[in-house]
Amino acid sequence: MNRMILFAALFGVLLLSGCTGTEECGTDRAYVCGEDGNTYTNACYARQAGVRVAYEGQCTQNVTGQCIDSDNGKNALEAGAVSVGTQLYNDSCAGATSVYEYYCTDNAVQSETVLCPAGTECREGSCAAYLCSDTDGGRVQDVLGTVRKGAENRTDVCVDLGTVTEYYCLGNDIADIELACESGESCLNGVCAQLACIETDGGYNIYAKGTLREGSNVYADYCSGISSVREYYCSGDNAVPVTASCGDGYYCSEGACAEYTCRDTDGGRDEDEYGTASKGSDEGADECYDADTVTEYYCSGNEVESTRIDCSSGKICEDGECVTQECSDTDGGNDRADYGTVTVDGSTHRDSCTDLYTLTEYFCDGSNYDDATILCTGYNELCWQNECSPAECDDSDGGRDESIYGTVLISTTNGYSYSESDSCSVDLRSVREKYCSDLKVESVVMDCAAEEVCNGGRCMEAACSDSDGGLNYITPGTTTKGAESATDECDPMDPIDIYECYCSGNEIVCTPHACPDGCRTDSEGIGYCNPL
Repeated sequence: MNRMILFAALFGVLLLSGCTGTEECGTDRAYVCGEDGNTYTNACYARQAGVRVAYEGQCTQNVTGQCIDSDNGKNALEAGAVSVGTQLYNDSCAGATSVYEYYCTDNAVQSETVLCPAGTECREGSCAAYLCSDTDGGRVQDVLGTVRKGAENRTDVCVDLGTVTEYYCLGNDIADIELACESGESCLNGVCAQLACIETDGGYNIYAKGTLREGSNVYADYCSGISSVREYYCSGDNAVPVTASCGDGYYCSEGACAEYTCRDTDGGRDEDEYGTASKGSDEGADECYDADTVTEYYCSGNEVESTRIDCSSGKICEDGECVTQECSDTDGGNDRADYGTVTVDGSTHRDSCTDLYTLTEYFCDGSNYDDATILCTGYNELCWQNECSPAECDDSDGGRDESIYGTVLISTTNGYSYSESDSCSVDLRSVREKYCSDLKVESVVMDCAAEEVCNGGRCMEAACSDSDGGLNYITPGTTTKGAESATDECDPMDPIDIYECYCSGNEIVCTPHACPDGCRTDSEGIGYCNPL
Protein backbone atom coordinates (compact mmCIF):
# COMPACT_ATOMS: atom_id res chain seq x y z
CA MET A 1 0.00 0.00 0.00
CA ASN A 2 1.25 3.49 -0.79
CA ARG A 3 2.81 5.01 2.36
CA MET A 4 0.95 8.33 1.94
CA ILE A 5 -2.43 6.56 1.73
CA LEU A 6 -1.69 4.39 4.79
CA PHE A 7 -0.60 7.43 6.84
CA ALA A 8 -3.70 9.41 5.79
CA ALA A 9 -6.01 6.59 6.79
CA LEU A 10 -4.47 6.11 10.23
CA PHE A 11 -4.09 9.86 10.87
CA GLY A 12 -7.63 10.63 9.75
CA VAL A 13 -9.14 7.99 12.12
CA LEU A 14 -7.20 9.43 15.07
CA LEU A 15 -8.14 13.03 14.25
CA LEU A 16 -11.87 12.45 13.83
CA SER A 17 -12.37 10.29 16.92
CA GLY A 18 -14.08 12.20 19.77
CA CYS A 19 -13.89 15.67 18.13
CA THR A 20 -16.63 18.27 17.87
CA GLY A 21 -17.24 21.23 15.62
CA THR A 22 -17.05 23.57 18.66
CA GLU A 23 -13.41 22.73 19.40
CA GLU A 24 -11.12 25.79 19.78
CA CYS A 25 -8.29 25.34 17.32
CA GLY A 26 -5.63 27.46 19.06
CA THR A 27 -2.63 29.14 17.41
CA ASP A 28 -0.59 26.24 15.97
CA ARG A 29 0.14 26.52 12.25
CA ALA A 30 0.83 22.88 11.37
CA TYR A 31 -0.67 22.73 7.88
CA VAL A 32 -2.50 19.59 6.72
CA CYS A 33 -4.05 18.64 3.40
CA GLY A 34 -7.66 17.44 3.62
CA GLU A 35 -9.19 14.68 1.49
CA ASP A 36 -11.24 17.44 -0.12
CA GLY A 37 -8.00 18.88 -1.59
CA ASN A 38 -8.03 21.96 0.71
CA THR A 39 -5.09 23.07 2.88
CA TYR A 40 -6.03 23.73 6.53
CA THR A 41 -4.03 25.76 9.09
CA ASN A 42 -3.93 22.72 11.38
CA ALA A 43 -5.76 19.43 11.86
CA CYS A 44 -8.27 21.04 14.22
CA TYR A 45 -9.64 23.29 11.46
CA ALA A 46 -10.02 20.22 9.22
CA ARG A 47 -11.98 18.46 11.99
CA GLN A 48 -14.25 21.48 12.36
CA ALA A 49 -14.94 21.31 8.62
CA GLY A 50 -15.74 17.57 8.94
CA VAL A 51 -12.89 16.66 6.59
CA ARG A 52 -10.44 13.79 7.06
CA VAL A 53 -6.71 14.62 6.81
CA ALA A 54 -5.00 13.15 3.76
CA TYR A 55 -1.45 14.00 4.87
CA GLU A 56 0.56 16.56 6.81
CA GLY A 57 1.72 19.70 5.03
CA GLN A 58 0.03 21.89 2.45
CA CYS A 59 -1.70 20.26 -0.50
CA THR A 60 1.02 19.70 -3.10
CA GLN A 61 -1.08 19.95 -6.26
CA ASN A 62 -0.71 23.13 -8.32
CA VAL A 63 -3.56 25.47 -7.40
CA THR A 64 -4.57 28.59 -9.23
CA GLY A 65 -7.38 30.98 -8.67
CA GLN A 66 -8.33 34.31 -7.16
CA CYS A 67 -7.06 35.20 -3.65
CA ILE A 68 -10.11 36.00 -1.47
CA ASP A 69 -9.93 37.36 2.12
CA SER A 70 -13.18 37.12 4.09
CA ASP A 71 -12.25 39.99 6.47
CA ASN A 72 -10.98 42.25 3.65
CA GLY A 73 -7.29 42.62 4.53
CA LYS A 74 -5.23 43.01 7.70
CA ASN A 75 -8.27 43.26 9.97
CA ALA A 76 -7.30 42.05 13.44
CA LEU A 77 -10.78 42.86 14.79
CA GLU A 78 -12.42 40.10 12.73
CA ALA A 79 -11.50 36.42 12.41
CA GLY A 80 -11.18 35.75 8.70
CA ALA A 81 -9.95 33.16 6.24
CA VAL A 82 -8.03 33.53 2.98
CA SER A 83 -8.70 31.13 0.11
CA VAL A 84 -6.86 30.60 -3.18
CA GLY A 85 -8.48 27.95 -5.29
CA THR A 86 -8.96 25.03 -2.88
CA GLN A 87 -6.40 26.19 -0.29
CA LEU A 88 -7.66 27.79 2.93
CA TYR A 89 -5.74 29.80 5.59
CA ASN A 90 -7.49 30.77 8.87
CA ASP A 91 -6.55 33.75 11.09
CA SER A 92 -5.42 32.55 14.54
CA CYS A 93 -4.14 33.91 17.86
CA ALA A 94 -0.37 34.39 18.01
CA GLY A 95 -0.44 34.83 21.79
CA ALA A 96 -2.70 36.65 24.25
CA THR A 97 -2.40 40.07 22.59
CA SER A 98 -1.70 39.50 18.89
CA VAL A 99 -3.27 37.87 15.81
CA TYR A 100 -1.58 35.82 13.09
CA GLU A 101 -3.39 37.51 10.18
CA TYR A 102 -3.69 36.21 6.58
CA TYR A 103 -4.45 38.65 3.74
CA CYS A 104 -4.10 39.02 -0.05
CA THR A 105 -1.46 41.08 -1.87
CA ASP A 106 -1.25 40.97 -5.70
CA ASN A 107 -3.48 37.86 -5.68
CA ALA A 108 -1.01 36.03 -3.37
CA VAL A 109 -1.44 34.93 0.25
CA GLN A 110 0.55 36.99 2.78
CA SER A 111 0.70 36.75 6.58
CA GLU A 112 2.05 38.66 9.55
CA THR A 113 1.58 39.03 13.30
CA VAL A 114 -0.67 42.02 14.15
CA LEU A 115 -0.68 43.47 17.69
CA CYS A 116 -4.13 43.88 19.22
CA PRO A 117 -5.21 47.49 20.04
CA ALA A 118 -5.06 48.68 23.64
CA GLY A 119 -7.88 47.26 25.75
CA THR A 120 -8.30 44.12 23.64
CA GLU A 121 -7.03 40.54 23.66
CA CYS A 122 -6.97 37.77 21.08
CA ARG A 123 -9.82 35.25 21.16
CA GLU A 124 -10.56 32.73 18.38
CA GLY A 125 -8.47 34.53 15.77
CA SER A 126 -9.53 38.16 16.36
CA CYS A 127 -8.96 41.04 18.80
CA ALA A 128 -11.88 41.51 21.18
CA ALA A 129 -12.47 43.72 24.21
CA TYR A 130 -11.26 42.41 27.58
CA LEU A 131 -13.96 40.51 29.47
CA CYS A 132 -14.70 41.27 33.11
CA SER A 133 -14.94 38.20 35.41
CA ASP A 134 -15.70 37.88 39.14
CA THR A 135 -14.75 34.74 41.10
CA ASP A 136 -17.48 35.21 43.73
CA GLY A 137 -20.21 35.92 41.18
CA GLY A 138 -21.13 39.48 42.10
CA ARG A 139 -21.72 41.61 45.20
CA VAL A 140 -21.30 38.86 47.81
CA GLN A 141 -19.68 40.08 51.03
CA ASP A 142 -19.40 36.68 52.72
CA VAL A 143 -17.21 35.16 49.95
CA LEU A 144 -13.73 36.40 49.05
CA GLY A 145 -13.67 37.29 45.36
CA THR A 146 -11.30 38.68 42.76
CA VAL A 147 -12.44 40.64 39.69
CA ARG A 148 -10.25 40.55 36.58
CA LYS A 149 -10.31 42.40 33.30
CA GLY A 150 -7.21 41.97 31.18
CA ALA A 151 -4.12 42.64 33.32
CA GLU A 152 -6.19 44.56 35.91
CA ASN A 153 -7.45 42.70 38.97
CA ARG A 154 -9.06 43.71 42.28
CA THR A 155 -9.64 41.54 45.39
CA ASP A 156 -12.27 42.20 48.08
CA VAL A 157 -10.75 43.96 51.14
CA CYS A 158 -11.92 45.05 54.60
CA VAL A 159 -12.47 48.80 55.07
CA ASP A 160 -12.85 48.29 58.83
CA LEU A 161 -14.14 45.56 61.13
CA GLY A 162 -17.73 46.04 59.95
CA THR A 163 -17.36 46.96 56.26
CA VAL A 164 -15.96 45.29 53.15
CA THR A 165 -15.04 46.88 49.83
CA GLU A 166 -16.68 44.47 47.36
CA TYR A 167 -15.44 44.43 43.77
CA TYR A 168 -17.78 43.22 41.00
CA CYS A 169 -18.47 43.48 37.25
CA LEU A 170 -20.81 46.28 36.17
CA GLY A 171 -21.52 45.59 32.54
CA ASN A 172 -17.99 44.87 31.32
CA ASP A 173 -16.25 47.25 33.76
CA ILE A 174 -14.77 46.72 37.22
CA ALA A 175 -16.85 48.49 39.90
CA ASP A 176 -16.72 48.57 43.69
CA ILE A 177 -19.08 49.26 46.56
CA GLU A 178 -18.73 49.34 50.34
CA LEU A 179 -21.05 46.78 51.98
CA ALA A 180 -21.79 46.57 55.69
CA CYS A 181 -21.50 43.15 57.30
CA GLU A 182 -24.71 41.57 58.60
CA SER A 183 -25.63 41.82 62.30
CA GLY A 184 -23.25 39.65 64.33
CA GLU A 185 -20.66 39.51 61.53
CA SER A 186 -17.23 41.11 61.32
CA CYS A 187 -14.91 41.66 58.37
CA LEU A 188 -11.69 39.64 58.30
CA ASN A 189 -9.38 39.25 55.28
CA GLY A 190 -11.97 40.67 52.89
CA VAL A 191 -14.89 38.45 54.04
CA CYS A 192 -17.83 39.08 56.41
CA ALA A 193 -18.16 36.19 58.87
CA GLN A 194 -19.80 35.30 62.20
CA LEU A 195 -17.13 36.32 64.75
CA ALA A 196 -18.09 37.21 68.33
CA CYS A 197 -14.84 39.10 69.04
CA ILE A 198 -12.18 40.12 66.55
CA GLU A 199 -9.18 42.49 66.65
CA THR A 200 -6.57 43.75 64.22
CA ASP A 201 -3.33 43.75 66.29
CA GLY A 202 -3.26 40.04 67.19
CA GLY A 203 -4.20 40.20 70.89
CA TYR A 204 -2.64 41.98 73.88
CA ASN A 205 -0.08 44.04 71.99
CA ILE A 206 0.75 47.51 73.34
CA TYR A 207 3.32 48.07 70.58
CA ALA A 208 0.76 48.16 67.72
CA LYS A 209 -2.46 50.17 67.43
CA GLY A 210 -5.43 47.85 66.96
CA THR A 211 -9.19 47.97 66.55
CA LEU A 212 -11.56 45.47 68.25
CA ARG A 213 -15.15 44.57 67.37
CA GLU A 214 -17.45 42.85 69.89
CA GLY A 215 -20.86 42.35 68.32
CA SER A 216 -21.98 45.82 67.27
CA ASN A 217 -19.44 47.58 69.52
CA VAL A 218 -16.12 48.82 68.12
CA TYR A 219 -13.13 49.89 70.24
CA ALA A 220 -9.78 51.35 69.14
CA ASP A 221 -6.53 51.45 71.17
CA TYR A 222 -5.56 55.01 72.22
CA CYS A 223 -2.94 56.87 74.26
CA SER A 224 -3.80 57.43 77.93
CA GLY A 225 -1.23 60.14 78.65
CA ILE A 226 2.38 60.41 77.38
CA SER A 227 3.61 57.00 78.57
CA SER A 228 0.48 54.79 78.83
CA VAL A 229 -1.83 53.12 76.32
CA ARG A 230 -5.48 51.99 76.59
CA GLU A 231 -5.32 48.49 75.05
CA TYR A 232 -8.34 46.42 73.94
CA TYR A 233 -8.02 42.66 73.31
CA CYS A 234 -10.24 39.58 73.01
CA SER A 235 -10.53 37.03 75.80
CA GLY A 236 -12.59 34.27 74.22
CA ASP A 237 -15.69 36.00 72.83
CA ASN A 238 -15.43 39.03 75.12
CA ALA A 239 -13.60 42.38 74.87
CA VAL A 240 -11.16 43.20 77.70
CA PRO A 241 -9.86 46.80 78.22
CA VAL A 242 -6.67 47.54 80.15
CA THR A 243 -4.48 50.63 80.71
CA ALA A 244 -0.80 49.64 80.38
CA SER A 245 2.41 51.58 81.02
CA CYS A 246 4.82 51.78 78.10
CA GLY A 247 7.84 51.46 80.41
CA ASP A 248 11.25 53.15 80.52
CA GLY A 249 12.53 54.45 77.19
CA TYR A 250 9.10 54.25 75.57
CA TYR A 251 6.27 56.72 74.93
CA CYS A 252 2.75 56.46 73.53
CA SER A 253 2.15 57.59 69.95
CA GLU A 254 -1.12 57.17 68.03
CA GLY A 255 -2.43 54.34 70.21
CA ALA A 256 0.78 52.29 70.51
CA CYS A 257 3.98 52.28 72.60
CA ALA A 258 7.10 53.30 70.68
CA GLU A 259 10.73 53.37 71.80
CA TYR A 260 12.50 56.69 71.95
CA THR A 261 15.31 56.57 69.38
CA CYS A 262 18.36 58.75 69.05
CA ARG A 263 18.33 60.84 65.88
CA ASP A 264 21.19 62.91 64.46
CA THR A 265 20.30 65.30 61.65
CA ASP A 266 23.88 65.47 60.29
CA GLY A 267 24.37 61.70 60.29
CA GLY A 268 27.06 61.36 62.95
CA ARG A 269 30.27 63.07 64.00
CA ASP A 270 30.47 65.51 61.07
CA GLU A 271 32.13 68.76 62.07
CA ASP A 272 31.58 70.23 58.58
CA GLU A 273 27.77 70.18 58.91
CA TYR A 274 25.51 71.64 61.57
CA GLY A 275 23.19 69.13 63.21
CA THR A 276 21.17 68.23 66.28
CA ALA A 277 21.11 64.91 68.17
CA SER A 278 18.05 64.06 70.26
CA LYS A 279 16.37 61.22 72.15
CA GLY A 280 13.08 62.18 73.74
CA SER A 281 13.67 65.31 75.83
CA ASP A 282 17.46 64.84 75.74
CA GLU A 283 18.79 67.06 72.92
CA GLY A 284 22.06 68.71 71.95
CA ALA A 285 22.86 71.08 69.06
CA ASP A 286 26.28 71.43 67.40
CA GLU A 287 27.98 74.69 68.46
CA CYS A 288 31.31 76.46 68.16
CA TYR A 289 33.55 75.87 71.19
CA ASP A 290 35.95 78.49 69.80
CA ALA A 291 36.93 79.88 66.35
CA ASP A 292 38.61 76.60 65.30
CA THR A 293 36.69 73.93 67.27
CA VAL A 294 33.18 72.44 67.08
CA THR A 295 31.30 70.83 69.98
CA GLU A 296 29.70 67.98 68.00
CA TYR A 297 26.61 66.13 69.28
CA TYR A 298 25.94 62.62 67.89
CA CYS A 299 24.27 59.28 68.63
CA SER A 300 26.35 56.59 70.32
CA GLY A 301 24.27 53.43 70.26
CA ASN A 302 20.90 54.85 71.29
CA GLU A 303 22.25 57.62 73.52
CA VAL A 304 23.17 61.28 72.87
CA GLU A 305 26.92 61.96 73.28
CA SER A 306 29.20 64.94 72.49
CA THR A 307 32.86 65.56 71.60
CA ARG A 308 35.09 68.44 70.47
CA ILE A 309 36.53 68.32 66.91
CA ASP A 310 39.11 70.71 65.49
CA CYS A 311 38.39 72.18 62.05
CA SER A 312 40.77 71.11 59.29
CA SER A 313 43.37 73.45 57.79
CA GLY A 314 41.83 76.46 56.03
CA LYS A 315 38.49 76.20 57.83
CA ILE A 316 36.88 78.04 60.72
CA CYS A 317 33.85 77.36 62.93
CA GLU A 318 30.70 79.28 62.07
CA ASP A 319 27.19 78.52 63.39
CA GLY A 320 28.16 75.10 64.71
CA GLU A 321 30.06 73.82 61.64
CA CYS A 322 33.49 74.11 60.03
CA VAL A 323 33.46 76.19 56.83
CA THR A 324 36.04 77.53 54.37
CA GLN A 325 36.28 81.24 53.93
CA GLU A 326 36.17 81.49 50.09
CA CYS A 327 34.55 79.53 47.21
CA SER A 328 34.27 80.25 43.45
CA ASP A 329 32.52 78.30 40.67
CA THR A 330 33.24 78.96 36.95
CA ASP A 331 29.84 77.63 35.75
CA GLY A 332 27.88 79.69 38.26
CA GLY A 333 26.49 76.90 40.46
CA ASN A 334 24.80 73.54 40.21
CA ASP A 335 24.53 73.53 36.40
CA ARG A 336 24.65 70.15 34.68
CA ALA A 337 24.75 71.65 31.17
CA ASP A 338 28.06 73.52 31.60
CA TYR A 339 31.49 72.24 32.58
CA GLY A 340 32.87 74.12 35.60
CA THR A 341 35.56 74.13 38.28
CA VAL A 342 35.12 75.01 41.95
CA THR A 343 38.04 76.55 43.87
CA VAL A 344 38.03 76.58 47.68
CA ASP A 345 41.04 77.85 49.65
CA GLY A 346 43.41 76.96 46.78
CA SER A 347 41.87 73.48 46.23
CA THR A 348 40.20 72.87 42.83
CA HIS A 349 37.34 70.45 42.09
CA ARG A 350 36.24 69.82 38.49
CA ASP A 351 32.90 68.66 37.14
CA SER A 352 33.41 65.15 35.71
CA CYS A 353 31.56 62.27 34.09
CA THR A 354 31.48 59.22 36.36
CA ASP A 355 30.32 57.24 33.34
CA LEU A 356 28.27 57.88 30.20
CA TYR A 357 25.13 58.36 32.28
CA THR A 358 26.26 60.10 35.49
CA LEU A 359 27.79 63.53 36.19
CA THR A 360 29.53 64.64 39.40
CA GLU A 361 28.74 68.35 39.62
CA TYR A 362 30.67 70.63 42.01
CA PHE A 363 29.24 73.94 43.25
CA CYS A 364 29.63 76.46 46.07
CA ASP A 365 27.55 76.12 49.25
CA GLY A 366 28.13 79.32 51.15
CA SER A 367 31.86 79.57 51.83
CA ASN A 368 32.34 75.84 51.32
CA TYR A 369 31.78 73.56 48.34
CA ASP A 370 29.45 70.66 47.79
CA ASP A 371 28.87 68.10 45.01
CA ALA A 372 25.84 66.40 43.49
CA THR A 373 25.53 63.13 41.59
CA ILE A 374 23.29 63.85 38.59
CA LEU A 375 21.73 61.09 36.47
CA CYS A 376 21.84 62.69 33.02
CA THR A 377 19.45 60.12 31.54
CA GLY A 378 16.74 61.52 33.82
CA TYR A 379 16.78 64.57 31.52
CA ASN A 380 17.09 62.52 28.28
CA GLU A 381 20.80 63.42 28.23
CA LEU A 382 24.17 61.65 28.36
CA CYS A 383 27.38 62.69 30.12
CA TRP A 384 30.03 63.71 27.61
CA GLN A 385 32.94 66.17 27.91
CA ASN A 386 32.13 66.56 31.65
CA GLU A 387 28.60 67.88 31.15
CA CYS A 388 25.10 66.54 30.52
CA SER A 389 24.29 66.93 26.83
CA PRO A 390 20.94 66.33 25.03
CA ALA A 391 21.02 62.87 23.42
CA GLU A 392 18.94 60.57 21.27
CA CYS A 393 18.92 56.90 20.30
CA ASP A 394 17.88 55.97 16.75
CA ASP A 395 17.25 52.44 15.44
CA SER A 396 17.24 52.25 11.63
CA ASP A 397 14.95 49.17 11.57
CA GLY A 398 12.48 50.70 14.02
CA GLY A 399 12.98 48.28 16.92
CA ARG A 400 13.17 44.54 17.42
CA ASP A 401 12.57 43.33 13.85
CA GLU A 402 14.56 40.25 12.90
CA SER A 403 13.55 40.53 9.24
CA ILE A 404 15.31 43.89 8.70
CA TYR A 405 19.00 44.65 9.17
CA GLY A 406 19.40 47.69 11.39
CA THR A 407 21.92 49.87 13.17
CA VAL A 408 21.37 51.60 16.52
CA LEU A 409 23.04 55.01 16.83
CA ILE A 410 23.38 56.95 20.09
CA SER A 411 24.57 60.56 19.79
CA THR A 412 24.75 63.80 21.78
CA THR A 413 24.62 67.40 20.63
CA ASN A 414 28.18 67.98 21.89
CA GLY A 415 29.85 65.32 19.74
CA TYR A 416 29.46 61.85 21.29
CA SER A 417 28.53 59.05 18.84
CA TYR A 418 28.26 55.27 19.27
CA SER A 419 26.59 52.56 17.18
CA GLU A 420 25.95 48.82 17.09
CA SER A 421 24.41 46.75 14.28
CA ASP A 422 22.32 43.59 14.05
CA SER A 423 24.36 40.41 13.46
CA CYS A 424 23.91 36.70 12.76
CA SER A 425 24.64 33.85 15.16
CA VAL A 426 27.45 31.41 14.37
CA ASP A 427 24.98 28.76 13.17
CA LEU A 428 23.01 31.34 11.13
CA ARG A 429 19.79 30.26 12.85
CA SER A 430 19.17 33.45 14.82
CA VAL A 431 19.74 37.21 14.84
CA ARG A 432 21.31 39.21 17.65
CA GLU A 433 18.94 42.15 17.32
CA LYS A 434 20.07 45.55 18.60
CA TYR A 435 17.50 48.08 19.79
CA CYS A 436 17.15 51.28 21.85
CA SER A 437 16.28 51.05 25.54
CA ASP A 438 16.11 54.61 26.84
CA LEU A 439 19.58 55.85 25.85
CA LYS A 440 21.28 52.45 25.86
CA VAL A 441 21.89 49.84 23.18
CA GLU A 442 20.27 46.55 24.23
CA SER A 443 20.27 43.25 22.37
CA VAL A 444 18.09 40.16 22.18
CA VAL A 445 18.55 36.87 20.34
CA MET A 446 15.63 36.29 17.94
CA ASP A 447 15.30 32.90 16.25
CA CYS A 448 14.65 32.73 12.53
CA ALA A 449 11.71 30.64 11.31
CA ALA A 450 12.37 27.01 10.37
CA GLU A 451 12.46 27.88 6.64
CA GLU A 452 14.74 30.87 7.18
CA VAL A 453 18.42 31.56 7.79
CA CYS A 454 20.28 34.62 9.01
CA ASN A 455 22.11 36.55 6.31
CA GLY A 456 23.63 40.00 6.70
CA GLY A 457 22.09 40.53 10.16
CA ARG A 458 18.49 39.62 9.22
CA CYS A 459 16.30 36.54 8.79
CA MET A 460 15.43 35.70 5.21
CA GLU A 461 14.06 32.71 3.31
CA ALA A 462 16.65 29.91 3.04
CA ALA A 463 17.61 28.32 -0.28
CA CYS A 464 16.60 24.73 -0.93
CA SER A 465 19.53 22.35 -1.69
CA ASP A 466 19.71 18.66 -2.62
CA SER A 467 22.92 16.70 -1.93
CA ASP A 468 22.30 14.27 -4.82
CA GLY A 469 21.52 17.03 -7.33
CA GLY A 470 17.80 16.46 -7.82
CA LEU A 471 15.82 13.46 -9.09
CA ASN A 472 18.78 11.09 -8.75
CA TYR A 473 17.35 7.72 -7.75
CA ILE A 474 20.62 5.76 -7.57
CA THR A 475 22.42 8.18 -5.21
CA PRO A 476 21.48 8.61 -1.53
CA GLY A 477 20.57 12.24 -0.90
CA THR A 478 19.32 14.74 1.66
CA THR A 479 17.31 17.84 0.76
CA THR A 480 17.48 20.81 3.14
CA LYS A 481 15.93 24.27 3.51
CA GLY A 482 16.99 26.16 6.61
CA ALA A 483 16.25 23.92 9.60
CA GLU A 484 13.99 21.65 7.52
CA SER A 485 15.38 18.51 5.87
CA ALA A 486 14.16 15.32 4.17
CA THR A 487 16.15 12.24 3.11
CA ASP A 488 15.57 9.74 0.33
CA GLU A 489 14.12 6.59 1.87
CA CYS A 490 12.86 3.16 0.85
CA ASP A 491 9.14 2.49 1.23
CA PRO A 492 8.84 0.15 4.29
CA MET A 493 5.64 -1.31 2.83
CA ASP A 494 7.15 -1.98 -0.59
CA PRO A 495 10.97 -2.37 -0.72
CA ILE A 496 10.92 -1.93 -4.49
CA ASP A 497 9.82 1.77 -4.19
CA ILE A 498 11.86 4.76 -3.07
CA TYR A 499 10.66 8.16 -1.87
CA GLU A 500 12.98 10.57 -3.65
CA CYS A 501 13.27 14.05 -2.10
CA TYR A 502 14.38 17.05 -4.18
CA CYS A 503 13.95 20.81 -4.58
CA SER A 504 10.96 22.01 -6.55
CA GLY A 505 11.20 25.75 -6.99
CA ASN A 506 12.47 26.59 -3.52
CA GLU A 507 10.45 23.95 -1.65
CA ILE A 508 11.25 20.39 -0.50
CA VAL A 509 9.17 17.80 -2.36
CA CYS A 510 9.26 13.99 -1.94
CA THR A 511 7.70 11.68 -4.58
CA PRO A 512 7.58 7.88 -4.92
CA HIS A 513 9.54 6.06 -7.64
CA ALA A 514 9.68 2.37 -8.56
CA CYS A 515 13.26 1.02 -8.48
CA PRO A 516 13.83 -1.54 -11.29
CA ASP A 517 16.12 -3.65 -9.06
CA GLY A 518 14.77 -2.74 -5.60
CA CYS A 519 15.54 -0.04 -3.01
CA ARG A 520 18.53 -0.18 -0.66
CA THR A 521 19.84 2.02 2.22
CA ASP A 522 23.38 3.20 2.93
CA SER A 523 25.16 3.13 6.31
CA GLU A 524 23.27 6.24 7.41
CA GLY A 525 19.88 4.79 6.52
CA ILE A 526 19.41 6.91 3.36
CA GLY A 527 17.66 5.13 0.50
CA TYR A 528 18.67 4.73 -3.15
CA CYS A 529 17.76 2.48 -6.09
CA ASN A 530 20.05 -0.50 -6.56
CA PRO A 531 21.89 0.24 -9.84
CA LEU A 532 21.21 -2.25 -12.62
